[in-house]
Amino acid sequence: SSSTLGPSGSESPSSIWTDVCTRFSRAQMEDFELDANGDFALDSPSGVRNNNTARLVIGCIDAAIEYELCSTTNTNPALVVELFSKFQRFSDVLCTRCVDERKKRVIGSASELSHMTLPTTLNVLELVLSDPRRMDNPDHALNCAPHDHTWFVAHTSGVSLWAANTAFVRHLLEIALARVTERAGMCEEPTHRVLHLAYIAYSGALAACARPLESGILDLPANLAKRSAKARSILYVAAESLVACTSVLQSRGKLDLLHVAVMRPQLMLFAPNDDPPTIDALLDAQYASALITGLRNTSEQMLAQKPVMAREATTVLTSLHAVCVQLSRTGNCCSNEGARAVIYKTMNETARWAFSLVGGELPGDANLLRNITMVLTSCQPFLQPETVFARPPLQLTFVSVPVDVRMDDYELGTLSRLIGSICTASRLLTNIEADPNETDEDEPNLGIFTARTIPALVTVLAAWFKAELHQVDWASTQLRRMSTSELAERPENDAEDLVMSIQVERRVCGRIHALSQLLLQLLSTVMPTQAATDQVIRMFHDLHRSFAHLTRTKLQCVQVPITESYIDCLSLICSTLNTHAHSMIIDKYGALVGSADTENPKKKTKLTSSKSAGKSHVLRNSTLVSSLVYQMELTEKYVGMVAAKHKTPLAHYLKRSLARDFRIERDRLHDPLQDTEGNSLDEESADTTMLMLDSPPPDMLDD
Repeated sequence: SSSTLGPSGSESPSSIWTDVCTRFSRAQMEDFELDANGDFALDSPSGVRNNNTARLVIGCIDAAIEYELCSTTNTNPALVVELFSKFQRFSDVLCTRCVDERKKRVIGSASELSHMTLPTTLNVLELVLSDPRRMDNPDHALNCAPHDHTWFVAHTSGVSLWAANTAFVRHLLEIALARVTERAGMCEEPTHRVLHLAYIAYSGALAACARPLESGILDLPANLAKRSAKARSILYVAAESLVACTSVLQSRGKLDLLHVAVMRPQLMLFAPNDDPPTIDALLDAQYASALITGLRNTSEQMLAQKPVMAREATTVLTSLHAVCVQLSRTGNCCSNEGARAVIYKTMNETARWAFSLVGGELPGDANLLRNITMVLTSCQPFLQPETVFARPPLQLTFVSVPVDVRMDDYELGTLSRLIGSICTASRLLTNIEADPNETDEDEPNLGIFTARTIPALVTVLAAWFKAELHQVDWASTQLRRMSTSELAERPENDAEDLVMSIQVERRVCGRIHALSQLLLQLLSTVMPTQAATDQVIRMFHDLHRSFAHLTRTKLQCVQVPITESYIDCLSLICSTLNTHAHSMIIDKYGALVGSADTENPKKKTKLTSSKSAGKSHVLRNSTLVSSLVYQMELTEKYVGMVAAKHKTPLAHYLKRSLARDFRIERDRLHDPLQDTEGNSLDEESADTTMLMLDSPPPDMLDD
């Protein structure tokens, strides 16, 4: 007809594309001389030919799908579904039968074969995973010309056939996830598209799990509720997409835009724009709190469906942890009292919620427990009373707040219970005091604590422990700056500043003492793996460094006396903890080379068969131990100086011989390394292997 002809009488490009799309929607493998049971391996000429042919056909079908999706006037939803079914047919065969020389699959999923652009994918996802807020509210910020509310409702209804196709929606989400993951960390990554994907993933999928909380019934849309035994669910891919977007924004320093884009979307956020919107501090806190509440409710609903939705809940908790960390930082530097109250309320509720998840029976999934622990540690400072949380953690010591030791015990009580479970499981794994009959009633499910999961949990605790000690160091520095100047200039009869300084020191010592009690449980337990032991030793090293920093502060604040709180910390760290650390080092580092690995003997044999691998293992362990030895002796040195300056005997709290008992002589490390065939040392040689520390390690010179 004349309508399909171009200016010169030839067919128009749109007509040609329509014919191409229709042709490929009826394509069969036999049309291209392909066999579903044929050879697609990459180690044979016929397999390479079939592989290349299949990839070309898949690329043509993929281009036809994108053309139909981008068409603004003649979009045929049924044709798109037919094309996608052909895409699935060809890609399934290629993913299954394309193997390399080692007979391993080369293609992980069908999304790897698609070259669909991210803008097209996002535009379609915005319709098939529509935001109910935009559907119900004509005045929504995104309902503006030319895509107003009428246009959005009409197009959403027009693509209902796509929305009902679970495989198609999942395919689009996987494409968007692959595009964002590919570009993560690159400077040219379009931030507005990352924000757009985060908005779609949360509002169109994850938020559907949060809404049923009001009615108590989990009533998801059909495409979200449908699950496949082989493929991932839409909710899981959406949760992974949100995690990927969070990671990209965090690496670019723009994570503070996430809650605004998700909870209060604006066109300027989803378009190229270098100037972020200016938002009032109170509104910004409310949007962030709303996102955290939504993610928390989504996780709670998913956890109620476990083990069916355990993976989805674990992934959502990853995003929740990142947003909680960001909001905590915002609260620390926010001067708006209303915003600080909103932040405290939300974080306190989240902390109590995480507390309830580990306060009873522990979840049976190790990854889920790790992510819950990460959320708990990020919100843990907000377990303090609101009147106390007038400033960031430990900064409360510089306002008139009574010192209450019970505050630390309450705040760290949940983590103490979790650490106790880890220690109990470690003793069972190492056959020390292993009596399951005594732990059946009182202890939680210990089956999730294995030689592979315990190091991951201890690593999370070590990161939190280091952050807490960083706050302790900050408070010690502020004590030194405040007390040195103010106490020197105070009138003779004015004791207010002195009382304030003593109160600050008691608060800092109380925090150190509480953290030391947690570490005592780990140090008194033999960890099942070397990695977990290394983390515990690093935690003890960081604790000694913070206590040494506090002791140096006392050297400069002569007017502040030696308090009972400081004596308690000194006795616990330099006597009790040092003794347990000595035993742990002898048990785990006594034989630095060739100790048998009971968990995986083959892996250990492979490592010790190489001289260079054995040498690096020795040097790594010796550096860790020598750094701890040096820090312990440095602490003892400062304690001795404080005792001399205040003329108070403190030497009886120090176990000075312990630091020298587990030294490793560097010269004696050379002999076992010469034996490239041996895989173990004699017990006598292992017990006497010690390190002579002639100079401090390089990483300790700054102290």
